[in-house]
Amino acid sequence: MRSESGDVEGMIGVATDVSERHKLQKEFEYRAFHDPLTGLPNRDLFMDRLEHALVKAERRGESVAVIYMDLGNLKAVNDSMGHEAGDDLLVSVAERLKECLRRGDSCARLGGGEFAVLIEEAGAEKAAEVSRRISAAFRKPLSGRSTTVIAPSIGTALSPKDGENPKELIKAADRAMYAAKARSEAENPEA
Repeated sequence: MRSESGDVEGMIGVATDVSERHKLQKEFEYRAFHDPLTGLPNRDLFMDRLEHALVKAERRGESVAVIYMDLGNLKAVNDSMGHEAGDDLLVSVAERLKECLRRGDSCARLGGGEFAVLIEEAGAEKAAEVSRRISAAFRKPLSGRSTTVIAPSIGTALSPKDGENPKELIKAADRAMYAAKARSEAENPEA
């Protein structure tokens, strides 16, 4: 505000607190890219991370591994114990899976009982080591559910041999998981 002579006499301003809007925006962004049950990244975020990892690996002449894991008995848990028990199981699986990874590795829930792990700077030996660690971790009961047996099927794919883009690599890991599942069922037909 100015006086008749043009001198500044005061100011009028309007302030709006946008902190709540920013908080909501961050929450929406989180929900868009994370599984609401486990808090793990979802398929979209995993594919984005995989794309970036593949670009970086190609530049450095390195490999990226994808481990695909399926809980084949999730439906049986849901049917026999209820969906709440199945949800609790998925949360426990996510926690156990995170414990198996190195810092910088990434895991995601792709949907249902399917999970994926991204291992950067990984050769075949490192991918096999992480797969073994995951398999060993699920031999122990989850969250006190000693009657619930978790026997995940695990498949691994390595770039660039098994795929040069995210879709190819996921498909290769998925095929490897189904092959492992078929071998396991052939070896243990009553399981």
